[in-house]
Amino acid sequence: MTEKELSLSDALAFGWNAMKTNLWFFVVTFLILVVITCAQSLLTSGGSFVSFIFLLAFYAINLIVGMGIIKISLKLVDGQKPEYSDLYSSYPLFWSYLGGSILFGIMACIGYMLLIIPGIIISLQFGLFGYLVVDKGSAAISSLQQSSKVTNGAKWKLFGLALLSIFINIVGLLCLGIGLIATIPTTIVAWAYAYRKLLAQTSI
Repeated sequence: MTEKELSLSDALAFGWNAMKTNLWFFVVTFLILVVITCAQSLLTSGGSFVSFIFLLAFYAINLIVGMGIIKISLKLVDGQKPEYSDLYSSYPLFWSYLGGSILFGIMACIGYMLLIIPGIIISLQFGLFGYLVVDKGSAAISSLQQSSKVTNGAKWKLFGLALLSIFINIVGLLCLGIGLIATIPTTIVAWAYAYRKLLAQTSI
């Protein structure tokens, strides 16, 4: 197995610079996500049938926004200007992303039940499926298969990026939580950068 090239320092540096250049965009996006989170907490509290319907609705919204964040991060890596409409513009890919999320979640849960390490390996191997859904329009199963190919030869580096991302966001959290406005975009864009670099070295 040939190791793929991926510089973690380059990925994080790119994420940091993208965050600084688009700071106000991320601040507004952060506030939008806070509003969504507050609305979800308010409307899904209690055990009524209506609350359950709202819970399903917000689950769908969160998936769409998740795709939007991926799209925004990829546009930044590609040198394009992100727009707030990118947060929801990937909704036509909802069912593929939902299917991939469910399959990924099942595999990861089984892996973590098997003494954690298999769960970590599965998460690293298939964790880029969302990028392939948004970027390539891949179907659920195809996105997982393609993620396995993209991450092949780079799992240790992705593991290192995951640890660094956790550490950086903990630091952001310790800065009265305000630091997350800078650290979360930095790490999100860094992962998109890593995806682009690994994809360029993969034949799919």
